[in-house]
Amino acid sequence: MELIKAEFRELGQRGDSMAADDVDRATAHAIGQIEGTIAGFKNTLEHFANTWAEQDRQATTGRRELYRKIDEMSRELAQVGERVKPLAELWRAFEDFKARVNPIIDTVERIEPIVATLDAAHNKTAGAASASAIVGKGLWALTLIAVTALLTKVGWK
Repeated sequence: MELIKAEFRELGQRGDSMAADDVDRATAHAIGQIEGTIAGFKNTLEHFANTWAEQDRQATTGRRELYRKIDEMSRELAQVGERVKPLAELWRAFEDFKARVNPIIDTVERIEPIVATLDAAHNKTAGAASASAIVGKGLWALTLIAVTALLTKVGWK
């Protein structure tokens, strides 16, 4: 634009002595420069419009892909939910079983020291019975030996 202004200033400085051909040439030159500038703006605007259209097309494609993936994920989550239902029922059954077993475990834990005490007493009694049996057998053996010795002394064969 500055170039066009400079050329018109130059024409103005020449005054009336300028020929019509010079004015026509300067005007044509200025118009050519304006047309070039307008063509540059047009190309820039077309480039921006094409870029915007391409970006809009890509964004639309991206949104479609995103919605497709969201729908696919929703279907997969629904399938997972269907697979989890039996597990939830199994968990509820386990909780019921645990509620029935816990009192039994508590009872066993209360009885366990009593059983240990009875077991120790039984072992002592069994040990005493074993010792008593051994001593009793030993006494029988001694008695038999003594009776045999007496009978032998007496002459009974």
